[in-house]
Amino acid sequence: HSDVNHKVTKFQFAFMPYQRLEYGMKYQVEVQALADGKKIVKRWQFTTKKPSGTLYKITKKKTTIKVKNKRKIVLYFEPKNRKDILGGIRYSGGVKASYIDANTVEIYLPKRKSPKGYSIEAGKRKVILK
Repeated sequence: HSDVNHKVTKFQFAFMPYQRLEYGMKYQVEVQALADGKKIVKRWQFTTKKPSGTLYKITKKKTTIKVKNKRKIVLYFEPKNRKDILGGIRYSGGVKASYIDANTVEIYLPKRKSPKGYSIEAGKRKVILK
C-alpha cells in the first residue's frame, strides 16, 4: 500500500503520470488487472483542459513574444527537471499575474499597451512581451 496520505482504501487506486500531461491533449488509458481470478481490461480516453488565453511554452533562458492586442496570455515554463518549479516571479509595467500551477502563470496585460513592452522574470528565465 503506497498511499502515504491514507486517502484511498485497499480497493481503490490512483494513476499518476511519469511525465507532465500537456495542455489540450487527448490521452488514452488502458488498465489490465486480475480480480477474483478474472482478467479485467478497462479503456478510456480524456482530454486535458487548455487554459483560457493564448498559451506560450517557454523553453529558453530568454524569450521574446509579440502579444499584439492580447489582454490575457498564459506562460508555461517547461521544467528542465522534476525539481524545476517557478518559485517567485517578477514583472513590470502594470502587468498582473496569477499561478495556474507550479510552472504555469496567467498574465493579464493592461488595456493601454506600454511602448516599452513588459518583462516577466521567473527564476533564471526572462520573457519580454512586445
